[in-house]
Amino acid sequence: MKRILLTGATGFAGRELARQALASGIEVIAPVRPGPRADGLAAALPQVHLVPVQPGLGMVRAAVERRTPDAAIHLAASYLPDTAPHAAQTMIEANISFGTAMLELLRPSACRVFVAAGSQWQHATGQAQYSPNCLYAATKQAFGDILDHFAASCGFRTMVLKVADSYGPGDRRGRLIGRLAESFQAGRGMDLSPGGQELDLIHVRDVAAGFLAATQGLWDGSLQPSQSWALRGGHPRPLREVVALMERIAGGPVGARLGALDYPAGTVMTLWRQPLLPGWKPAIPLEDGLRDLLLAPAEAS
Repeated sequence: MKRILLTGATGFAGRELARQALASGIEVIAPVRPGPRADGLAAALPQVHLVPVQPGLGMVRAAVERRTPDAAIHLAASYLPDTAPHAAQTMIEANISFGTAMLELLRPSACRVFVAAGSQWQHATGQAQYSPNCLYAATKQAFGDILDHFAASCGFRTMVLKVADSYGPGDRRGRLIGRLAESFQAGRGMDLSPGGQELDLIHVRDVAAGFLAATQGLWDGSLQPSQSWALRGGHPRPLREVVALMERIAGGPVGARLGALDYPAGTVMTLWRQPLLPGWKPAIPLEDGLRDLLLAPAEAS
């Protein structure tokens, strides 16, 4: 049986990835911070081997020494607006320091496959060159550089998957599409920008499947290491077109007041069309995913 070390397992994509890994017969070791989210994961997926990361990483190190993973999938991250209190410290610790500590922890082990999540916001100009639109994107870039060092000096077979806007049921992150679906179900309106900025929405189930496909490709040699690929829906479109699609699905207005707000600072108007992960493509059409989100019972949205 294959075994993965999965960070961020209590998050939106992490929980789905853990579910898919278990369904595929892969054992999951998940470093977690004790609390309600870890308790919820334990109740939903009791087969996941939860390992507290506090205090220190001693229990995670002991777990790795007892049951060496075949790969690590690093999804743990923190996003805060640049102006939020302690944003820099929080995101540096979560997005750079923690992943580096995982690499250091794994260095003495036999585990040499490490797949990490990047962000489309590392390319704010819509081009391949690095251009972050926020500190979060800058921390993702910084960890990617550290990952390159470990690949070169320690023999890790690494990959970064830059993820587009994800959505799906059970999303509690307060992201735009989830909030719009919730406001529609509650009969509320929602103020939005004029809607000219592109979105390339990808369902959370496709995100999880993409990370597992990348891991499998590094295991069996079908994918080359030290590469960066995209996990995205593959059909970027302006927000106003996404709203129009939601209204067609709902059979009427969804309460989106386009143009009521200015574009937020750092808005990326045109997305980079980075190539998709080879051998993978999203399986859930946007219309189907939005239909499930809009027409699901409110408590499941």
